[in-house]
Amino acid sequence: MHKSGTSYWIYKAGDAWGICDVCGFRYYQSQLSKRWDGLMVCPSDHERRQPQDTIKSVKEKIYVENPRPEAADKFLAEGEITESDL
Repeated sequence: MHKSGTSYWIYKAGDAWGICDVCGFRYYQSQLSKRWDGLMVCPSDHERRQPQDTIKSVKEKIYVENPRPEAADKFLAEGEITESDL
């Protein structure tokens, strides 16, 4: 009930019905609001964005301590290695 005692679902000229994307209940478009993730929600389903979603991480300085170039591949010819070499 409104403060004036009238019903909550009174006719509002130019205000269309909309469906809450979370609960699925019907509300006037003027009652729905867009949430941070783009969903149109009713007042009871509206929630603020988690502050930790926007935290920037600190870049780590990762490096290899004594880098060496990668050795070239060495292919063995047939007969170059024998069973006794294993």
